Amino acid sequence: MYATHSTESKILNFLRETSASTIFISTLAELRGPIRGASQSRLSQMQRGKALEPEAAVKLQRLMVELETLRELCKPIPVRFDDARAINNLLGLLEKKILQVVVFEQDYSKAESTEPETPQQE
Repeated sequence: MYATHSTESKILNFLRETSASTIFISTLAELRGPIRGASQSRLSQMQRGKALEPEAAVKLQRLMVELETLRELCKPIPVRFDDARAINNLLGLLEKKILQVVVFEQDYSKAESTEPETPQQE
């Protein structure tokens, strides 16, 4: 259908992997751009095989990079891509370099007990 590294393929993969919708992408594109040629109906046409206009493809490619960056920063915590305004705010904070995502693992089975100590009788 589309070349592996095309913007269309990246969008389709993103939609499939994240369960996001074309409405989410088009709303986010409007908030971030606006990006002409990124309406919900146009993205639905893209899903059915009609290629994006070159100008829209370039701008949507940048948007996909931003979304993948956010996704990678949050791993292994999944991000729900269903609220375009919330994601737009997070992307804005990323741009300003004031969003910090910290994820760490700890093996609690090896940690000392957090139970309160029972007083010992003498």
